[in-house]
Amino acid sequence: MTMPFDIFRMDRGGVRWLESAKSLDHAKARVLELAVSSPGEFILLDHNTGNKVVINSDRAEGE
Repeated sequence: MTMPFDIFRMDRGGVRWLESAKSLDHAKARVLELAVSSPGEFILLDHNTGNKVVINSDRAEGE
């Protein structure tokens, strides 16, 4: 089974793939878990639509 969402992290060297997720909600929840130990900018890619969601956990912490 192919998972429709991929989670990437923006690093100094570019974009790094982290893992796949079964839904957008699962991908967002996983980013929040990952950001606890390593905050930064994450990209969620929906393979079905090609849409991308950018989550900046650094900004979310200050709000």
